[in-house]
Amino acid sequence: MARRRSRLRNVIEFAFARTFLFGVQLMPAAMLAPTSRLLGRLLYRVISSRRKVVRENIRLAFGEGPDAPDPDRIGRASLAHLALSFMELARLPRNPDRLKARITIPDPDALERLQSAVKNGGAVIAGAHFGAYEVLGLASPLFGVPAASLVRPLDNPYLERWLQGARQRHGQQLVDNRGGTRELASYLDKGRMLGVMVDINRRSGRRMWVDFFGVPAATAPTAAVLAFRAQRPLFTIVSRRTGRPLEFEFQIGEPHLPRPNTDRDTEVQRLMQTVTDEIEQRVRSDPGQWLWTHRRWKTRPEPQHEA
Repeated sequence: MARRRSRLRNVIEFAFARTFLFGVQLMPAAMLAPTSRLLGRLLYRVISSRRKVVRENIRLAFGEGPDAPDPDRIGRASLAHLALSFMELARLPRNPDRLKARITIPDPDALERLQSAVKNGGAVIAGAHFGAYEVLGLASPLFGVPAASLVRPLDNPYLERWLQGARQRHGQQLVDNRGGTRELASYLDKGRMLGVMVDINRRSGRRMWVDFFGVPAATAPTAAVLAFRAQRPLFTIVSRRTGRPLEFEFQIGEPHLPRPNTDRDTEVQRLMQTVTDEIEQRVRSDPGQWLWTHRRWKTRPEPQHEA
């Protein structure tokens, strides 16, 4: 459930966003990345609270030695990629064949394994706020992998309706992350892959601690719990931007099968750490494409968890 806000604020935000996105639709594709970089610079300069978050996150992940990357450079790039995610939703080809032609999958065998898993009872996807993550769920049905994704609705209902329409354009199903886990699980029986973001700080409720860049991170175990309960494989998938306008690369990891007849908590922990390690590898390969403005390590463990 979205937070209550004034109708006037919602209308103003929606009008501003739709005006901007209308301009994006008229913009040459080659101007999308430069425009997003300009927005990233402006946002990083204006939103001082996000600068503090980025700098702290980079310090935790990479340390403060001479080999540590420049946090401000990564922060600007991260905000640029975030802006580009919404710009792309306004500019992606509506024609399914044209959109599919803009996506490459380097490992066709990995795609076949995913397709087979979905056809044989569904699969669970551990996703991350990396690269063009919005494109992944939106376009996956075009590759014979229909998706049902756990999402948090926007607080602005007008923007939320627009975003839902864009996300569901090619058949993706959306499930509210506030109490929607049971509904999400039901889609396994319908031959879908279940998409769950696993790189978000879990402030309260059920959580576990996984090492992310060597630092304990509070994480919702939803993806691994779904896989364990249904005894279905868990994959890590990211959608990387290739550097060319509106072209993407889906990187599909190996299937991780829950081990039957094992302690559930132990197995869920193993699966969550495995996919977190894979996401860390993706982020290390191109740090600017990850959402460093999110306080991933905000919730800290009790002392016994750090021992």
